Amino acid sequence: MGDTSENESGYLEPESGRDLTAKELRALDPEQQKRIVKHWFLERYENPAQNTPYDSAEGGYIYIWGGPHDTDEVLQSEFHQIISEDFLEQIAGELEEESGTGEWASIPGREDFELDLDYGVSDFYPRFEGSVEVVRRLLREKINESEQAAFFALLYVNAITLLEAYLADVFISLVVKHLLLLRKFVESDPIFEEQKIATADIFHHMDSIPSRVKNHLHVLPFHRLEKVQAMYSSVMGIKFPASMTEIIKAVQIRHDVVHRNGLTKDGAAIVLSRTEVENLLMHVEQFVSAVDKKVRDLVDGLDSPELTDVPIHPQPLS
Repeated sequence: MGDTSENESGYLEPESGRDLTAKELRALDPEQQKRIVKHWFLERYENPAQNTPYDSAEGGYIYIWGGPHDTDEVLQSEFHQIISEDFLEQIAGELEEESGTGEWASIPGREDFELDLDYGVSDFYPRFEGSVEVVRRLLREKINESEQAAFFALLYVNAITLLEAYLADVFISLVVKHLLLLRKFVESDPIFEEQKIATADIFHHMDSIPSRVKNHLHVLPFHRLEKVQAMYSSVMGIKFPASMTEIIKAVQIRHDVVHRNGLTKDGAAIVLSRTEVENLLMHVEQFVSAVDKKVRDLVDGLDSPELTDVPIHPQPLS
């Protein structure tokens, strides 16, 4: 909003609840300006320690809603035509001192709560099957011998990607649509278990839960089958097939192909054949088919209202 119109309302005066234009904000005394600027900032940004997922393996916070944001840069961008640079620097310093951080995460806005519910769980297995057939067609292509290793490695990785996409699409779709599953996930996931919420923020957090869950799930690696198996079991009551040995081995090979350029951690080269890709496709297809049957049984039995019909609100106190 760097080029704010003089007559455009957009700055809430928290005491009165009145929206102020840039011209009106400029006319206020410094203490009033400071209160409004701080209120504007804290409505849009928060300390990442409050709600942002943290992954030590990745080296810190995962800013799934945007960030990290620098306090002074944000304020200067928004208010430089209204308030002096020196005063904005002072306000930025106070915000950082009061919050204990100079790097901020975006607070998801209304647009982040608009969930894509246009697809159904029944769409995912046909999509998976269609992609498997594409890989099989590619396997029938004649490839120069010098290029076969790279070609088959790409298709091998793609087979695991198809598995990961199916598991992620189904889980996210069901959890954000069904209140029963949404609640089970929030109550069992470590990220949400650790969050502390002030009483005054309860309703804001309740309204944003579906979006927060969806964004959190989108950054999870769904090829980590041990973790995903625990999620499917605890949230949806779905047990994975007992025979996962071949797929778990394939996930490790996929890791070496993607992250070690086709070498094991001991430095040995991984050379994959057409037959190995075909075998992996067979195992992945059998695995997904077994899971999909349980998913369809679950969907048929779900009697929880969907988010499109019932908002998340607390029950009246008895």
